[in-house]
Order: sequence, then C-alpha cells, then structure tokens
Amino acid sequence: MNVWYFLANILPIGVLSYRWWNQQTTPFLKIIFWPAFLFKLSCGLLVGWLYQHYLSGGDTFVYQSQAEILSRYASQDPRNYLSFLLTGEYQSVYLYDVMKYREYSNSFFMVLLLHFLNFITGYNYYLNAVYFSLFSFFGCWQLTVIITKIFPVTKVAVALAFLFFPSVVFWSSGVLKESILVGSTAWLLAVVLQLVYLPDKNKVFARSIILLIAVFICFKIRFYFAVAYFPLLAGFALVEMAARQWHLTGKQKLFFYLSALLVLGVGASFLHEAVNLDYFFREVINSYQTSRLATTRQAFIDLPNLKPTFASLIQYAPKAISSAIFRPIIGEINSVEYLLTGLENLLILFLAVISLLSFWKHKPILPITLVISLLIYILLLAALIGFSTANLGSVSRYKVAFLPFLLYLLLQTGANLKIINRLESWVNRLLTIKVN
Repeated sequence: MNVWYFLANILPIGVLSYRWWNQQTTPFLKIIFWPAFLFKLSCGLLVGWLYQHYLSGGDTFVYQSQAEILSRYASQDPRNYLSFLLTGEYQSVYLYDVMKYREYSNSFFMVLLLHFLNFITGYNYYLNAVYFSLFSFFGCWQLTVIITKIFPVTKVAVALAFLFFPSVVFWSSGVLKESILVGSTAWLLAVVLQLVYLPDKNKVFARSIILLIAVFICFKIRFYFAVAYFPLLAGFALVEMAARQWHLTGKQKLFFYLSALLVLGVGASFLHEAVNLDYFFREVINSYQTSRLATTRQAFIDLPNLKPTFASLIQYAPKAISSAIFRPIIGEINSVEYLLTGLENLLILFLAVISLLSFWKHKPILPITLVISLLIYILLLAALIGFSTANLGSVSRYKVAFLPFLLYLLLQTGANLKIINRLESWVNRLLTIKVN
C-alpha cells in the first residue's frame, strides 16, 4: 500500500470520526461510539481478508477488478469515459466487452461506486472496504442517535441491533452490497424519524436533500427491497404527521395508515416495469432454482413444488419466512461458522418467543404505525429471500437487510426490554457514570 494514499485517507477519516464522537452530548452515545466504530471497520477488513484467502475472492473482488478497469479507462479515453458516465451508452467496444455487470444494475452500481473511490484510494481494495464500512456505520449511527433522542428508553436496543450484533455488523461491512443497503435503509429511517418527530423549519431543505440521496441509494442497490420499504415509511410518516395535526384517535390513525399503505403500495407498482407480478414471480422462481442447483450442502430451503403463482407462494410463505429468519439451526450444517450462525439464530428465536408471550402485557414503546411498517418490511424481505435463495449460507448474509430491524423490534418489546434495561443499569454501575 502506498503510504501517501494511506495517510491521505486515514487521517481525514480519523478527523471525521473524532468529530462524530465529539458532537455527542449523551454519555451513552459517547461511550459506545469508539467500540462500535472500531468493530465496524475491523469487520470490513476481515470480510475482505476472508474472501481473499478462504472464499476464492467472491463477488467483492470481482467488483474491485471491474472498477479498476473502469477507473483506468478514464485516463485512457477520457472523452468516451465521460460520455459513458453521462449517457450510460458504450462508445467503446473494449469497455462493452470487459464490463461483466453491464446487465445487472445493482452490481454495476457497486462497480461505479468503487471506481470513483479508486481515484482517491489508489486502487486499494482495503481502503475501499474502509469507506464502504464507514458509510454503513454512518447510517446505523445516525439511526441510533435519532432514536436515542426520540425513544430514549430503546437506545440500548437499537445500539445492540445495528451496531453490535455480530452477523449484522460483519455482513454489512466491507465491499458488499449489504454495506450500502443497511447503511442507506438505516439512514433513510433516521431522516424520516427526524422529519416526523424533530421538525425544524431551518433544516427542512437539507433533510429533504439527504432523504432523496438515501432514497436513490436504496433504490439503486436493492430495487425490490426499496419498492417494499418506501411505501411503508411514507405511510408511517404521513399518518403520524396527520395524527398530530388533526388529533386523530388510535382507530382513525390505524384506518388512515392502512389506507395510505394501500394507495402507496399500488403507486409503488408503477415505479418500474420489473414490478409486474408475472415478471416478478418468474424471476423469484428462476433465482430459487439457480440457487438450488448451486447448493452442494444437504441442508437448504426445500420448496419442491414452488410455482410462479399466488397460491404456491402463499402455501410456502411460512416455510420461506421462518427459514430465512431462524435457519440454519445448530447442528444442521457441520462447520464452525454455521455453529456460530446457529447460536445467533437460537438467540433470535428466544427473543421472538419472549416477545410474543409478553406482547399483550408489555406493549411496544414505538408507535404502532412504525411497528407495523417495520414488521411488514421484515416479513416481505424474509419471504423474498426465502423464496429466491435455497442456499442457507447465502441466506445468512442476505438477511442482514432486515435482521437489525427485527432485532430492534424484538428487543424493545415486552420482557426483552426489561432485560435490556437491567443490562444498561449493570453497565452504568460498571462504568460508574450517571445517566439521566
């Protein structure tokens, strides 16, 4: 690694991270910042190291190699390069032939992001991994900060879910699509919560720009996830702001919320031709079959008669959702990494059971519209992942898209919150600090 590139990147990152830490006035946020920050960046480097030395490179190094081609092409043929960026049209036969992901929009979006980073990192994969991890951390950190302000009782829950849960942090770090996805979805929710609960006329324009940026990134990196996420967040935001303005009762708010979801959901179906149900069903089945054929392990999500119809999808939905959330279980696959994954899934199952058993006695602290929105998002993504991916190893990575949201809902509900509060009190005594 060129020492000048290293210093030119690490020093600004150090200054920026110190500024994030120094801006915090809440003792809890100051305490957790550096452990969470270092944990995130370490996982980003570890992801790259594992893929490089044990997983034959994977997509992450293919993205890097493709980005290097595009970055070098910028200096070889700047005119056609600029034309390509502005129009998306390949003026160069060479570039058309070497761009592997030209037909895959989200993969090519990864290549575009990386090729821009190459100009400032000197084509260094691990510095690029630091920036991807930094973006993911920023989104999760912003959400943690905003929730600490709005729903302070749940601050430990959101920190554990987004900043410290091992598989969430690991699979949303480094040069992976999930880093951009988790960072942008968390960032988007943080901005929406600000607009709803922390209105500030002087910041409306800036927040609107940030909102549009987060929306764009979500849309580009995982189109189908965005189609599910946007109407749910919009419905929640509109109803909560209307309820405050017009003093709606709980029943009225729920009625308007469900109506808003219906209207926004129908509207989302016109966002892109790929939302066509026939096309969507075929793509899901094709993805599942491809994944099933590539799966060599005995344990997988088995949907033997899955067909591209509503009836078939509804029939297999419980199995697809439960498999995406709770599998692999301990002993299902005999390896160390799957043992660790199984232990995590066992913990998730334990939290889910406690949450369900204590739900009616201990209602969620979060607004019911937010709970329903996140819950629908979780179930839709779990179903989509379960339907389209047979390989449990891939599922363990892909489910990071919804897992932190699920963990947050579970940890802030019922008896789980009491456990979290006791943990917080124990940590406070251990650190001998006074938290208001």
